[in-house]
Amino acid sequence: MLRRTAVCALSLFLMFYFLSCTKLPDAPTKTEGRHAMEVAQLKGPIPLAWGSVVSVSSIGQFPGWVQVWFQDNDGNMYMIPYHVESNVFHENYRFLRRQ
Repeated sequence: MLRRTAVCALSLFLMFYFLSCTKLPDAPTKTEGRHAMEVAQLKGPIPLAWGSVVSVSSIGQFPGWVQVWFQDNDGNMYMIPYHVESNVFHENYRFLRRQ
């Protein structure tokens, strides 16, 4: 009797285990777009040509970092990461040229 109960319990466990497993969706592939942000290295202070700060946004996966967004007179966008706790900007920035 004990053996039969153990076999039934194991069978139920395995049935629920295999039925609960589902395939995860495939990781999103790199999107092929016409526009991409270019990456460049900042060599000195933030240039006045970048224009005014238009936004500051948080970076969820990197605590302590924020993204500072600038827009120049031609509509080009510049984004540079800033570490709040150490008061430093990242050496690389990204920009999107308007056409």
